[in-house]
Amino acid sequence: MKYVFIIFFIIPILGSSQIIEISGKIEGKDDLDGIHVINKTSNYYAVTTVTGDFKIKVKTNDTIVFSSILYKLKEVVVTPIIYKSKYLSTVLETFVNDLDEVTLGKVLTGNLSLDVANQGNKKQINFADVGIPGYTGKPLTQSARRLKEASNFMPTVGGGFGGGGVGLQINPIINAITGRTKELKQRVLLENKTSLLEKIKSQFAATFFESYELPEDKREEFFLYCSDQPNFIAQTRTLDLNTVLFLEKYYALYLQQINK
Repeated sequence: MKYVFIIFFIIPILGSSQIIEISGKIEGKDDLDGIHVINKTSNYYAVTTVTGDFKIKVKTNDTIVFSSILYKLKEVVVTPIIYKSKYLSTVLETFVNDLDEVTLGKVLTGNLSLDVANQGNKKQINFADVGIPGYTGKPLTQSARRLKEASNFMPTVGGGFGGGGVGLQINPIINAITGRTKELKQRVLLENKTSLLEKIKSQFAATFFESYELPEDKREEFFLYCSDQPNFIAQTRTLDLNTVLFLEKYYALYLQQINK
């Protein structure tokens, strides 16, 4: 008989720790659209609507974090009452950025020569200081290097059409006429899109598809659909909230496409 009692005692405990989806609403004075709702315990993620409503998966004792640039960060623990009612309502406090007056570094006098000397800054040595040619920018891909070589007009000594003096290389002109320059530009653009798309999938895919359901065999097609949009690179290269908003927008449009 006592074994039966133990079984019936354990079942409610196990049941209360199952993952369920709850509804919620945020109250606040400012814009309620796009507030991040993050279950940092079970790794689920959602975004609020314009009315502050949201849905997210939870279990008892999970910690829900509400994050927005307009409101102060807030954490709420899922109590048995919230779990049972499947509803969570919370009020966010508006974030006010009040900065005390501070002085950074040494006080400036207004005398440029004296202020520069007082800061103790030393000039960094670069390639030009020691007479060595060098490139300090981002390393170029093979296609980007080829594009640069194909489109740059470099002076030539003893060349040109007249055969003497300083002339210009004719290769860039030929490349433009034959379409090679255009082809290389498309190749560089494709490489940039592919690289950015891999970063987005690595950073956002797991949490995004927890909130926005899509069959496994459609997810890669969805990302390719996003990358085909003309504003893809401009809207997503920061890999932040703008990227998430971009994915949300084209998720809805993608569903319309496949439903047709």
